[in-house]
Amino acid sequence: MARPETATNMNISLPGNITHASVTSFTISSSGQDVIDCTTVGSTGERTYVGTPMGNTLEASVSFFSSGTPSVGDAGNLTIGDTTFYAVCTSMNAAAAVNDLARFDATYQQVNPTS
Repeated sequence: MARPETATNMNISLPGNITHASVTSFTISSSGQDVIDCTTVGSTGERTYVGTPMGNTLEASVSFFSSGTPSVGDAGNLTIGDTTFYAVCTSMNAAAAVNDLARFDATYQQVNPTS
């Protein structure tokens, strides 16, 4: 994702019918490409490593007011700015307080869509 100067008027589209107008903050992180030591116990030579099976995956965390109702398991294309990937909602939190708006947080994990 290109580094935006501000998130104002950024193109945002999320699974679960969250409207871009109610998003108050977001983060996108990339993880993976770690290596696993798979050297056998009896090995006397150099250590053996393989790449993690997950590879490089994206995750987005979004905070918003009550515009949508995503549920864990909701899947679809997620677009924030110039970054788009197919994602599934892996967690959803809600908080409310007296004299305040209800606030929600959702986390989306990149997955490969099934045919």
